[in-house]
Amino acid sequence: MPTKKMLTLNRTPIHYFILLTLSLLVTACKSSTHHETKSLTSKPTPLIFAHRASSSLWIQNSRNAVNNTVALFLDNKEKGEIRFHGIEVDIVLTKDNIPVLAHDPWVHKTLCRRKDDRVLQEVLIKNITFSALQNDYLCGGIRDSEFPKAITAEESVMSLEELLIAIKKAPDLMLYLDIKLQPPLTANTRDYAIAVMNSIEQASIINPIFIEGPDTAAIQYYKQHASQKMTTVLSYPPFFANQNQWLTGAKAAIESFFYPASALKKAEEANADAIASPTQVANNRVREELQKKGKFLVVFTPNTKADMNKACASGANIIITDFPNLGSCMQFD
Repeated sequence: MPTKKMLTLNRTPIHYFILLTLSLLVTACKSSTHHETKSLTSKPTPLIFAHRASSSLWIQNSRNAVNNTVALFLDNKEKGEIRFHGIEVDIVLTKDNIPVLAHDPWVHKTLCRRKDDRVLQEVLIKNITFSALQNDYLCGGIRDSEFPKAITAEESVMSLEELLIAIKKAPDLMLYLDIKLQPPLTANTRDYAIAVMNSIEQASIINPIFIEGPDTAAIQYYKQHASQKMTTVLSYPPFFANQNQWLTGAKAAIESFFYPASALKKAEEANADAIASPTQVANNRVREELQKKGKFLVVFTPNTKADMNKACASGANIIITDFPNLGSCMQFD
């Protein structure tokens, strides 16, 4: 999921390029457009997930964001409101195999700082222990240029174990883990699967769990090591740090337009339960191909009321947004 300043996978900067690509295709294919309009008559009501623990409200993937998102969910529930249903976070593995909340393979270069105020170099999280990560770095206290209104709070990096404890107080809050797997910049697939599954098993939570991985091997490892039922999601396409996000998204948009069954084929090859795609890639024919085979669709990241309205009407099963306070899809009906 690239930021505006660096190719670190924020799930939105590919938006304009993909839209341009698709607009050129759509003008040449009116029959496809007609087909998509007709097929919107049967669609599920999507579940809403807070992207990176509500990164528009609190600094992404932070302890502050997690705790406040859980509190917001409980407050909404007490008021009888259903504005969102789950929380999504990114996971990276430390040198000693501790899963932590982080979007990039390295300590975040714009949202973190060293405690000793030395210049923050590019430090791969897989090369430092959890204790060193806790003792040497502070994150969340620097304003996010992408979401300048997000509330800051300087703190150490949160572990998956801490997050699992935090969500126990809201057992019906769904948890979506986006596994940031990218060897050699990160640990390998097997180590990720064992560490994440062990953390979940030891926490003994009953919250519904979704796990997203970039490839077939990742999905299969999580299924092998899962001690409880969970939903596996395959990235389509997978976005990696230090790669051209625009080109990756455009290729997937073109592929899904001309061959809408491609996402289904990849899901079946991986034995994944679902596919996760940018809204600009996951057209309605992709959704139909998936759902008629019992698979479902996760889309990201509509961040305005207009885009949420479109996403809600698209037939996606899950919508991941940085603005969970926009409201559930039932409020857009």
